[in-house]
Amino acid sequence: MVLACAAVAARPAQAQDASLQAIFSGSIGFTDNVLSTPEQDPLGPEADGFGSVSPGLVFRYDTPRTAQSLSYTFTRSFFFRHSEASSYTNTAVWAGRFTTSPTTELTLGLIGTQGQLNTFIRAQTPGQTSLSAVPPGGTVFVQGGVNEGFSKQLSPVVGVAQSASFLVYSPLTEEPPARTYNATNTLSAQRLWRDDIGALALTFAYTHFENVTVGTPGSEQLESRDQLLNTFVASWQHDYRNHFSSQLDLGVSQSADLGGEHGQLWQPAGLLAARYVREEAQAELAYTHAAQLNVFLSQVSLVDAVTLRLALPIDAAARLWAEGSAGVQLAQPIEDGQLGDGTTVLLGDAALLWSPVTFIPGLELALRYQRLEQIATTSAADIRLVRNTVVLSVSGAFPETEATGSRILMTQPFGAAPPARRARREAPAEEPAGEQPGSGRRAE
Repeated sequence: MVLACAAVAARPAQAQDASLQAIFSGSIGFTDNVLSTPEQDPLGPEADGFGSVSPGLVFRYDTPRTAQSLSYTFTRSFFFRHSEASSYTNTAVWAGRFTTSPTTELTLGLIGTQGQLNTFIRAQTPGQTSLSAVPPGGTVFVQGGVNEGFSKQLSPVVGVAQSASFLVYSPLTEEPPARTYNATNTLSAQRLWRDDIGALALTFAYTHFENVTVGTPGSEQLESRDQLLNTFVASWQHDYRNHFSSQLDLGVSQSADLGGEHGQLWQPAGLLAARYVREEAQAELAYTHAAQLNVFLSQVSLVDAVTLRLALPIDAAARLWAEGSAGVQLAQPIEDGQLGDGTTVLLGDAALLWSPVTFIPGLELALRYQRLEQIATTSAADIRLVRNTVVLSVSGAFPETEATGSRILMTQPFGAAPPARRARREAPAEEPAGEQPGSGRRAE
Protein backbone atom coordinates (compact mmCIF):
# COMPACT_ATOMS: atom_id res chain seq x y z
CA MET A 1 0.00 0.00 0.00
CA VAL A 2 2.83 2.41 0.82
CA LEU A 3 4.46 1.75 -2.56
CA ALA A 4 1.17 2.22 -4.40
CA CYS A 5 0.48 5.53 -2.62
CA ALA A 6 3.99 6.75 -3.44
CA ALA A 7 3.40 6.08 -7.12
CA VAL A 8 0.01 7.81 -7.15
CA ALA A 9 1.35 10.80 -5.22
CA ALA A 10 4.15 11.49 -7.70
CA ARG A 11 3.78 15.01 -9.09
CA PRO A 12 2.65 15.19 -12.75
CA ALA A 13 5.87 16.93 -13.78
CA GLN A 14 7.82 13.95 -12.47
CA ALA A 15 5.44 11.16 -13.51
CA GLN A 16 7.72 10.02 -16.30
CA ASP A 17 10.38 9.21 -13.70
CA ALA A 18 8.19 7.04 -11.41
CA SER A 19 7.03 3.49 -12.03
CA LEU A 20 5.38 0.73 -10.03
CA GLN A 21 5.74 -2.90 -11.01
CA ALA A 22 3.99 -5.95 -9.59
CA ILE A 23 5.90 -9.23 -9.55
CA PHE A 24 4.68 -12.73 -8.84
CA SER A 25 6.00 -16.28 -8.68
CA GLY A 26 4.44 -19.56 -7.67
CA SER A 27 5.80 -23.08 -7.56
CA ILE A 28 5.00 -26.66 -6.69
CA GLY A 29 7.62 -29.33 -6.14
CA PHE A 30 9.00 -32.32 -4.29
CA THR A 31 12.05 -32.79 -2.06
CA ASP A 32 13.49 -35.92 -0.46
CA ASN A 33 14.84 -33.99 2.56
CA VAL A 34 12.36 -31.52 4.00
CA LEU A 35 14.48 -30.13 6.85
CA SER A 36 17.98 -30.76 5.45
CA THR A 37 18.45 -33.66 7.87
CA PRO A 38 21.85 -35.46 7.92
CA GLU A 39 21.83 -39.10 6.89
CA GLN A 40 23.29 -40.03 10.30
CA ASP A 41 20.14 -38.80 12.07
CA PRO A 42 18.31 -41.78 13.69
CA LEU A 43 15.03 -40.76 12.01
CA GLY A 44 16.70 -40.04 8.68
CA PRO A 45 15.61 -37.55 5.99
CA GLU A 46 11.91 -37.30 5.20
CA ALA A 47 10.37 -36.54 1.82
CA ASP A 48 7.43 -34.28 1.09
CA GLY A 49 5.77 -32.17 -1.55
CA PHE A 50 5.64 -28.42 -1.20
CA GLY A 51 4.37 -25.26 -2.80
CA SER A 52 5.01 -21.55 -2.57
CA VAL A 53 3.48 -18.25 -3.65
CA SER A 54 5.48 -15.04 -3.78
CA PRO A 55 3.91 -11.66 -4.67
CA GLY A 56 5.87 -8.44 -4.55
CA LEU A 57 6.06 -4.79 -5.57
CA VAL A 58 8.92 -2.74 -7.01
CA PHE A 59 8.76 1.07 -7.00
CA ARG A 60 11.36 2.99 -9.03
CA TYR A 61 11.99 6.71 -9.13
CA ASP A 62 14.57 8.27 -11.42
CA THR A 63 15.74 11.82 -12.07
CA PRO A 64 18.64 13.05 -14.20
CA ARG A 65 20.97 12.72 -11.19
CA THR A 66 19.39 9.97 -9.07
CA ALA A 67 18.06 6.44 -9.42
CA GLN A 68 16.17 4.82 -6.56
CA SER A 69 14.24 1.59 -6.10
CA LEU A 70 12.17 0.22 -3.23
CA SER A 71 10.94 -3.37 -3.28
CA TYR A 72 9.09 -5.76 -1.00
CA THR A 73 8.60 -9.49 -1.57
CA PHE A 74 6.47 -11.83 0.52
CA THR A 75 6.84 -15.60 0.16
CA ARG A 76 4.61 -18.26 1.70
CA SER A 77 6.12 -21.74 1.56
CA PHE A 78 4.07 -24.73 2.68
CA PHE A 79 4.68 -28.48 2.90
CA PHE A 80 1.87 -30.99 2.45
CA ARG A 81 2.72 -33.42 5.29
CA HIS A 82 5.24 -31.49 7.41
CA SER A 83 3.53 -28.28 8.42
CA GLU A 84 6.34 -27.56 10.91
CA ALA A 85 8.62 -26.89 7.94
CA SER A 86 6.29 -24.31 6.36
CA SER A 87 7.40 -20.71 6.63
CA TYR A 88 6.93 -17.10 5.68
CA THR A 89 9.71 -15.08 4.09
CA ASN A 90 9.77 -11.29 3.94
CA THR A 91 12.38 -9.30 2.02
CA ALA A 92 12.56 -5.51 1.73
CA VAL A 93 15.25 -3.68 -0.24
CA TRP A 94 15.98 -0.02 -0.90
CA ALA A 95 18.79 1.06 -3.23
CA GLY A 96 19.80 4.55 -4.31
CA ARG A 97 22.38 5.93 -6.71
CA PHE A 98 23.18 9.64 -6.62
CA THR A 99 25.40 11.62 -8.98
CA THR A 100 26.87 14.14 -6.57
CA SER A 101 29.08 15.91 -9.16
CA PRO A 102 30.31 15.35 -12.73
CA THR A 103 33.06 13.08 -11.34
CA THR A 104 31.62 11.61 -8.13
CA GLU A 105 28.86 9.17 -7.32
CA LEU A 106 27.26 7.93 -4.11
CA THR A 107 25.35 4.66 -3.63
CA LEU A 108 23.32 3.65 -0.59
CA GLY A 109 21.35 0.54 0.24
CA LEU A 110 19.24 -1.13 2.92
CA ILE A 111 18.05 -4.74 3.07
CA GLY A 112 16.06 -6.76 5.56
CA THR A 113 15.15 -10.45 5.35
CA GLN A 114 13.18 -12.86 7.53
CA GLY A 115 12.96 -16.48 6.48
CA GLN A 116 13.67 -20.14 7.10
CA LEU A 117 16.83 -21.76 5.77
CA ASN A 118 15.28 -24.90 4.26
CA THR A 119 13.00 -22.77 2.04
CA PHE A 120 14.97 -19.52 1.73
CA ILE A 121 17.89 -21.09 -0.17
CA ARG A 122 15.56 -22.54 -2.80
CA ALA A 123 14.23 -19.03 -3.50
CA GLN A 124 17.41 -18.14 -5.42
CA THR A 125 17.36 -18.56 -9.20
CA PRO A 126 19.31 -21.50 -10.74
CA GLY A 127 22.01 -19.24 -12.16
CA GLN A 128 22.51 -17.45 -8.85
CA THR A 129 22.35 -20.25 -6.27
CA SER A 130 24.93 -19.61 -3.57
CA LEU A 131 27.57 -22.26 -2.92
CA SER A 132 28.04 -22.35 0.85
CA ALA A 133 27.66 -24.72 3.77
CA VAL A 134 24.47 -24.47 5.85
CA PRO A 135 23.49 -26.00 9.21
CA PRO A 136 21.09 -28.96 9.24
CA GLY A 137 17.45 -28.27 10.01
CA GLY A 138 15.03 -25.49 9.15
CA THR A 139 16.37 -22.61 11.21
CA VAL A 140 14.23 -19.45 11.21
CA PHE A 141 16.30 -16.26 11.00
CA VAL A 142 16.27 -12.51 10.53
CA GLN A 143 18.99 -10.57 8.75
CA GLY A 144 19.53 -6.88 8.08
CA GLY A 145 22.18 -4.85 6.36
CA VAL A 146 23.18 -1.40 5.20
CA ASN A 147 25.77 -0.53 2.57
CA GLU A 148 27.40 2.60 1.18
CA GLY A 149 29.72 3.34 -1.69
CA PHE A 150 31.47 6.45 -3.02
CA SER A 151 33.49 6.72 -6.23
CA LYS A 152 35.63 9.52 -7.66
CA GLN A 153 36.77 9.67 -11.28
CA LEU A 154 40.20 11.32 -11.23
CA SER A 155 40.50 11.21 -15.03
CA PRO A 156 38.70 9.45 -17.89
CA VAL A 157 40.73 6.31 -17.15
CA VAL A 158 41.63 6.50 -13.44
CA GLY A 159 39.20 6.19 -10.57
CA VAL A 160 39.14 5.55 -6.82
CA ALA A 161 36.34 4.17 -4.67
CA GLN A 162 35.35 3.44 -1.11
CA SER A 163 32.60 1.11 0.07
CA ALA A 164 31.33 -0.01 3.46
CA SER A 165 28.69 -2.39 4.79
CA PHE A 166 27.23 -3.54 8.07
CA LEU A 167 25.39 -6.85 8.53
CA VAL A 168 23.42 -8.40 11.40
CA TYR A 169 22.27 -12.02 11.33
CA SER A 170 20.25 -13.72 14.09
CA PRO A 171 18.57 -17.13 14.14
CA LEU A 172 15.27 -17.16 16.01
CA THR A 173 15.79 -20.04 18.41
CA GLU A 174 14.69 -20.81 21.98
CA GLU A 175 18.33 -21.29 22.95
CA PRO A 176 20.63 -18.24 23.08
CA PRO A 177 20.86 -17.25 19.38
CA ALA A 178 24.23 -17.44 17.61
CA ARG A 179 24.15 -13.87 16.32
CA THR A 180 26.70 -12.45 13.89
CA TYR A 181 27.67 -8.78 13.45
CA ASN A 182 29.96 -7.82 10.57
CA ALA A 183 31.40 -4.47 9.47
CA THR A 184 33.45 -4.18 6.28
CA ASN A 185 35.26 -1.31 4.56
CA THR A 186 37.02 -1.45 1.18
CA LEU A 187 39.32 1.06 -0.53
CA SER A 188 40.10 0.53 -4.20
CA ALA A 189 41.65 2.18 -7.23
CA GLN A 190 41.46 1.19 -10.87
CA ARG A 191 43.09 2.09 -14.18
CA LEU A 192 41.35 1.48 -17.51
CA TRP A 193 42.89 0.72 -20.89
CA ARG A 194 41.11 -0.07 -24.14
CA ASP A 195 40.78 -3.79 -23.36
CA ASP A 196 42.06 -4.07 -19.79
CA ILE A 197 41.35 -3.01 -16.22
CA GLY A 198 43.98 -2.98 -13.50
CA ALA A 199 42.82 -2.53 -9.91
CA LEU A 200 44.00 -2.63 -6.31
CA ALA A 201 41.65 -3.33 -3.40
CA LEU A 202 42.27 -3.24 0.34
CA THR A 203 39.50 -4.63 2.59
CA PHE A 204 39.15 -4.49 6.37
CA ALA A 205 36.46 -6.61 8.04
CA TYR A 206 35.53 -7.03 11.71
CA THR A 207 33.15 -9.80 12.81
CA HIS A 208 31.63 -10.43 16.25
CA PHE A 209 30.10 -13.84 16.90
CA GLU A 210 27.75 -14.30 19.87
CA ASN A 211 26.85 -17.60 21.58
CA VAL A 212 29.09 -19.83 19.50
CA THR A 213 29.02 -23.47 20.61
CA VAL A 214 32.48 -24.85 21.40
CA GLY A 215 33.76 -28.02 23.05
CA THR A 216 33.23 -31.72 22.53
CA PRO A 217 29.78 -33.38 22.50
CA GLY A 218 28.46 -33.60 26.05
CA SER A 219 30.60 -30.73 27.33
CA GLU A 220 29.58 -27.89 25.00
CA GLN A 221 29.62 -24.31 26.15
CA LEU A 222 28.78 -20.94 24.62
CA GLU A 223 31.31 -18.19 24.03
CA SER A 224 31.74 -14.99 22.03
CA ARG A 225 34.46 -14.53 19.45
CA ASP A 226 35.89 -11.51 17.61
CA GLN A 227 37.83 -11.80 14.36
CA LEU A 228 39.55 -9.46 11.94
CA LEU A 229 39.92 -10.29 8.26
CA ASN A 230 42.15 -8.04 6.14
CA THR A 231 42.71 -8.63 2.42
CA PHE A 232 44.88 -6.91 -0.17
CA VAL A 233 44.41 -7.91 -3.81
CA ALA A 234 45.69 -6.81 -7.22
CA SER A 235 43.25 -7.51 -10.04
CA TRP A 236 43.66 -7.67 -13.82
CA GLN A 237 40.78 -8.04 -16.26
CA HIS A 238 41.14 -8.44 -20.00
CA ASP A 239 38.44 -8.12 -22.65
CA TYR A 240 38.94 -10.18 -25.81
CA ARG A 241 36.44 -8.04 -27.78
CA ASN A 242 34.29 -11.00 -28.85
CA HIS A 243 32.18 -11.27 -25.69
CA PHE A 244 34.94 -13.14 -23.82
CA SER A 245 36.83 -11.75 -20.84
CA SER A 246 39.10 -13.04 -18.10
CA GLN A 247 40.01 -11.96 -14.60
CA LEU A 248 43.03 -12.75 -12.44
CA ASP A 249 43.22 -11.58 -8.81
CA LEU A 250 46.25 -12.22 -6.63
CA GLY A 251 46.85 -11.07 -3.09
CA VAL A 252 47.10 -11.99 0.56
CA SER A 253 44.68 -12.22 3.48
CA GLN A 254 45.21 -12.07 7.24
CA SER A 255 42.74 -13.52 9.73
CA ALA A 256 43.29 -12.64 13.38
CA ASP A 257 41.41 -13.63 16.55
CA LEU A 258 41.11 -10.82 19.09
CA GLY A 259 40.70 -13.12 22.08
CA GLY A 260 42.41 -16.18 23.50
CA GLU A 261 45.91 -16.60 22.08
CA HIS A 262 45.40 -13.89 19.44
CA GLY A 263 46.18 -16.40 16.70
CA GLN A 264 46.83 -15.21 13.15
CA LEU A 265 46.61 -16.99 9.82
CA TRP A 266 48.16 -15.61 6.64
CA GLN A 267 46.97 -17.09 3.35
CA PRO A 268 47.20 -16.22 -0.35
CA ALA A 269 44.00 -14.87 -1.88
CA GLY A 270 43.14 -15.32 -5.50
CA LEU A 271 40.54 -15.56 -8.23
CA LEU A 272 40.80 -16.94 -11.76
CA ALA A 273 37.72 -16.51 -13.95
CA ALA A 274 36.76 -16.82 -17.63
CA ARG A 275 33.50 -15.19 -18.75
CA TYR A 276 31.27 -15.01 -21.80
CA VAL A 277 28.73 -12.19 -21.72
CA ARG A 278 26.25 -11.01 -24.30
CA GLU A 279 22.61 -9.97 -24.15
CA GLU A 280 21.17 -13.41 -24.84
CA ALA A 281 23.77 -15.63 -23.13
CA GLN A 282 26.12 -15.53 -20.15
CA ALA A 283 28.61 -18.03 -18.75
CA GLU A 284 31.37 -18.05 -16.14
CA LEU A 285 33.92 -20.59 -14.94
CA ALA A 286 35.75 -19.47 -11.80
CA TYR A 287 38.13 -20.69 -9.11
CA THR A 288 38.42 -18.86 -5.79
CA HIS A 289 40.82 -19.21 -2.86
CA ALA A 290 39.89 -16.77 -0.10
CA ALA A 291 38.81 -16.32 3.50
CA GLN A 292 35.07 -15.67 3.68
CA LEU A 293 32.37 -15.13 6.30
CA ASN A 294 29.59 -17.73 6.69
CA VAL A 295 26.87 -16.26 8.92
CA PHE A 296 24.85 -19.50 8.92
CA LEU A 297 27.68 -21.42 10.60
CA SER A 298 29.13 -18.48 12.62
CA GLN A 299 32.53 -18.95 10.99
CA VAL A 300 35.21 -17.18 9.01
CA SER A 301 36.47 -19.94 6.74
CA LEU A 302 39.23 -20.50 4.22
CA VAL A 303 37.36 -21.42 1.06
CA ASP A 304 38.46 -23.14 -2.13
CA ALA A 305 35.65 -23.17 -4.70
CA VAL A 306 35.16 -24.01 -8.37
CA THR A 307 31.91 -22.82 -9.96
CA LEU A 308 30.33 -22.97 -13.40
CA ARG A 309 27.29 -20.81 -14.15
CA LEU A 310 25.37 -20.69 -17.43
CA ALA A 311 22.38 -18.98 -19.00
CA LEU A 312 22.02 -20.03 -22.64
CA PRO A 313 19.23 -19.87 -25.24
CA ILE A 314 18.08 -23.21 -26.64
CA ASP A 315 15.61 -21.82 -29.18
CA ALA A 316 15.51 -18.03 -29.38
CA ALA A 317 12.39 -17.99 -31.57
CA ALA A 318 10.49 -20.17 -29.09
CA ARG A 319 11.90 -18.25 -26.10
CA LEU A 320 13.36 -21.44 -24.61
CA TRP A 321 16.31 -21.08 -22.19
CA ALA A 322 18.58 -23.20 -20.03
CA GLU A 323 20.04 -21.83 -16.83
CA GLY A 324 22.03 -23.35 -14.01
CA SER A 325 24.92 -23.56 -11.57
CA ALA A 326 27.36 -26.31 -10.65
CA GLY A 327 30.24 -26.23 -8.22
CA VAL A 328 32.28 -27.73 -5.44
CA GLN A 329 33.57 -25.97 -2.34
CA LEU A 330 35.87 -26.89 0.53
CA ALA A 331 35.54 -24.61 3.58
CA GLN A 332 37.84 -24.86 6.61
CA PRO A 333 36.97 -22.72 9.65
CA ILE A 334 39.70 -20.40 10.96
CA GLU A 335 39.93 -20.39 14.77
CA ASP A 336 42.87 -19.06 16.83
CA GLY A 337 45.03 -18.92 13.70
CA GLN A 338 44.43 -22.59 12.88
CA LEU A 339 42.38 -24.38 10.24
CA GLY A 340 39.66 -26.69 11.55
CA ASP A 341 37.90 -29.69 10.04
CA GLY A 342 36.58 -28.94 6.57
CA THR A 343 33.10 -29.04 5.06
CA THR A 344 32.70 -30.02 1.41
CA VAL A 345 29.68 -28.80 -0.56
CA LEU A 346 28.67 -30.05 -4.01
CA LEU A 347 25.91 -28.29 -5.92
CA GLY A 348 24.02 -28.98 -9.12
CA ASP A 349 21.13 -26.67 -10.05
CA ALA A 350 19.60 -26.60 -13.54
CA ALA A 351 16.38 -25.31 -15.07
CA LEU A 352 14.60 -25.26 -18.41
CA LEU A 353 12.76 -21.95 -18.86
CA TRP A 354 10.07 -20.96 -21.39
CA SER A 355 8.59 -17.51 -21.98
CA PRO A 356 5.36 -17.62 -24.05
CA VAL A 357 5.72 -13.97 -25.07
CA THR A 358 3.35 -14.30 -28.02
CA PHE A 359 0.27 -14.03 -25.82
CA ILE A 360 1.42 -13.32 -22.21
CA PRO A 361 4.35 -10.87 -22.10
CA GLY A 362 6.58 -11.21 -19.05
CA LEU A 363 5.44 -14.71 -18.09
CA GLU A 364 8.10 -17.39 -17.53
CA LEU A 365 7.61 -21.10 -16.84
CA ALA A 366 10.46 -23.18 -15.38
CA LEU A 367 11.18 -26.84 -14.68
CA ARG A 368 14.06 -27.09 -12.21
CA TYR A 369 16.17 -29.78 -10.54
CA GLN A 370 18.57 -29.12 -7.67
CA ARG A 371 20.94 -31.47 -5.85
CA LEU A 372 22.88 -30.39 -2.79
CA GLU A 373 25.40 -32.63 -1.05
CA GLN A 374 27.27 -31.51 2.06
CA ILE A 375 29.90 -33.51 3.96
CA ALA A 376 31.19 -32.13 7.27
CA THR A 377 34.38 -33.82 8.49
CA THR A 378 34.69 -34.18 12.27
CA SER A 379 37.00 -36.12 14.59
CA ALA A 380 34.20 -38.61 15.30
CA ALA A 381 32.69 -39.17 11.84
CA ASP A 382 31.69 -37.54 8.59
CA ILE A 383 28.23 -35.94 8.68
CA ARG A 384 26.61 -36.23 5.26
CA LEU A 385 23.60 -34.24 4.10
CA VAL A 386 21.93 -34.84 0.73
CA ARG A 387 18.90 -33.08 -0.72
CA ASN A 388 17.25 -33.51 -4.14
CA THR A 389 14.51 -31.12 -5.23
CA VAL A 390 12.29 -30.91 -8.33
CA VAL A 391 10.25 -27.72 -8.88
CA LEU A 392 7.75 -26.52 -11.47
CA SER A 393 7.28 -22.75 -11.25
CA VAL A 394 5.67 -19.79 -12.96
CA SER A 395 6.71 -16.14 -12.60
CA GLY A 396 5.84 -12.84 -14.17
CA ALA A 397 5.85 -9.06 -13.86
CA PHE A 398 3.39 -6.33 -14.82
CA PRO A 399 4.03 -4.07 -16.51
CA GLU A 400 6.91 -5.84 -18.22
CA THR A 401 10.22 -3.97 -18.19
CA GLU A 402 13.33 -4.47 -20.25
CA ALA A 403 15.62 -7.00 -18.57
CA THR A 404 18.89 -5.55 -17.28
CA GLY A 405 21.99 -7.17 -15.85
CA SER A 406 23.14 -10.75 -16.01
CA ARG A 407 20.96 -13.78 -15.33
CA ILE A 408 23.87 -15.45 -13.53
CA LEU A 409 25.86 -14.47 -10.45
CA MET A 410 29.33 -13.33 -11.51
CA THR A 411 32.11 -14.09 -9.03
CA GLN A 412 33.49 -10.87 -7.50
CA PRO A 413 34.73 -11.88 -4.04
CA PHE A 414 37.12 -8.97 -3.56
CA GLY A 415 35.00 -6.13 -4.92
CA ALA A 416 37.89 -4.78 -6.96
CA ALA A 417 36.07 -3.83 -10.15
CA PRO A 418 33.03 -4.59 -12.31
CA PRO A 419 33.30 -7.17 -15.14
CA ALA A 420 35.80 -6.04 -17.77
CA ARG A 421 33.50 -5.81 -20.76
CA ARG A 422 31.00 -3.57 -18.98
CA ALA A 423 33.73 -1.22 -17.81
CA ARG A 424 35.31 -1.00 -21.25
CA ARG A 425 31.98 -0.22 -22.87
CA GLU A 426 31.14 2.57 -20.42
CA ALA A 427 34.56 4.16 -20.11
CA PRO A 428 36.34 6.15 -22.81
CA ALA A 429 39.48 4.64 -24.23
CA GLU A 430 42.66 6.56 -23.57
CA GLU A 431 43.52 8.51 -26.70
CA PRO A 432 47.04 8.88 -28.11
CA ALA A 433 49.08 11.83 -26.87
CA GLY A 434 48.10 15.14 -28.45
CA GLU A 435 44.45 14.17 -29.04
CA GLN A 436 41.40 15.09 -27.02
CA PRO A 437 39.79 12.20 -25.06
CA GLY A 438 36.47 10.86 -26.25
CA SER A 439 33.14 11.82 -24.72
CA GLY A 440 31.97 8.40 -23.54
CA ARG A 441 30.43 7.94 -20.10
CA ARG A 442 32.69 7.38 -17.14
CA ALA A 443 33.06 3.96 -15.57
CA GLU A 444 30.87 2.95 -12.70
